[in-house]
This record gives sequence, structure tokens and C-alpha cells, in this order.
Amino acid sequence: MINRFSVLFPIFFAAILAFISYWVQVSVENESEKRVNKLSNSPDYFLTNFKTIQTESDGSIRFILSANEMTHFVQDDTTRLKKPLFIKYKNNLPSSQI
Repeated sequence: MINRFSVLFPIFFAAILAFISYWVQVSVENESEKRVNKLSNSPDYFLTNFKTIQTESDGSIRFILSANEMTHFVQDDTTRLKKPLFIKYKNNLPSSQI
């Protein structure tokens, strides 16, 4: 009887350990999917009426970007601008405007 117990116990223990590992893996995957779905629908931050200015090393303006609203989505790392205005400068004078 003791001989049979010493053979079956490790097999039973390994089977329970495998079941628990599988259950934890499935639970973690389900939680990850829920987070991904939640993140894809909502922005992680937004700005209203913003303006950013990038300068050259000598302090002259390189470009100005402004918009009524900027929304960033973390899931696909995209940024959406509403009514953007981009002005590029060359020799401290506006050279192009988009």
C-alpha cells in the first residue's frame, strides 16, 4: 500500500499543479484582453487649445504646431488633432503653412 501511494502521489501532485498553472494562464489572458479592449476605446490624455513651438539650437523658430484639440490613444500610439495649424519657418520667416 505504501509503495502504491509513493508512486501515485507525485503523479497526482503534478496533475494538480498543471491544472492550477493552466487556470492561472487563462485568467491572466482574459484580464489582458479586457484591458486591451478598454484602452482601445479611450484616450490616455488630451489637450485643448494648445500650441507648441520647436526652435533651432540658436533659438530661431523651426516650426509652430497648434490645434483646437489633441487626443492621444495609448493602444496604437496615435494622436488626433482637431483643426491643426502647422507653420514651418526658414530664416526666421514663415515659409509654409498647412
